[in-house]
Amino acid sequence: MFGQGIIPKTGRVMGRSRTFRSSAVFAMAGLLGVCMAATAPVSAAQEVVLVNFTSEYCSVCKVLDPRLDQAMAGYDPARVARLELDFTSAETSQAAYDRVNGSLLANPYADYLGITGIGVLVAADSGETIECLVAAMSPEVMRTYMDMAVEMVRTRPVGGRSDGAVMCPSTNKGVRID
Repeated sequence: MFGQGIIPKTGRVMGRSRTFRSSAVFAMAGLLGVCMAATAPVSAAQEVVLVNFTSEYCSVCKVLDPRLDQAMAGYDPARVARLELDFTSAETSQAAYDRVNGSLLANPYADYLGITGIGVLVAADSGETIECLVAAMSPEVMRTYMDMAVEMVRTRPVGGRSDGAVMCPSTNKGVRID
């Protein structure tokens, strides 16, 4: 999906079939994935990214996720992209980190690391947190917040797009991923 490339395990080299199993090839593939994630975790066309902090064991997520699905249904993906960050296990947490590391989404990731059951609306061009979506909201209210976030990105300058994010939980201030 975002920043992930596919390197085939087999291929043709000089007309003969070879198996690419060398660690150098996979190291280069990993480097390519990191470089891709560092440049663009989402398409430049998106205005807002809905970052969903979720896990399999999160009871709030079981209410929030279907409502986010309903809110996103029929919503223009050029306006709001959805990014799932799963914190169920060490492996999925590492994958979540790898998806945002080096991107504008690294700071919202650091702000809400360890919190699940929230959707964070982030300006795609600056990484600013605009507002959060919570399970208590209906899909219609979530769409209203998404529309508001898109409007803020279009009309306000970078640095002036958050009105305090009143629905967001307290952040992990002082934690930054650079």
